[in-house]
Amino acid sequence: MRFHSICILLLFYVLASACTKTATTAEVKPSPSPVAATQNVDHELERRLKTISDGAQGTRRSEKN
Repeated sequence: MRFHSICILLLFYVLASACTKTATTAEVKPSPSPVAATQNVDHELERRLKTISDGAQGTRRSEKN
């Protein structure tokens, strides 16, 4: 019976120490603002479209109604 009590106390000790170490060593990274994220996406989209259009080297066709 005494062995089981020691095992249970040891288990609680390990669990408690694991939780406290995680909480104190966790890094909080600030999330980018929605405006900055949108600007990054817009810039990347413009860059990709420019690459595609530069490589196409086609001529513009007029639409016929």
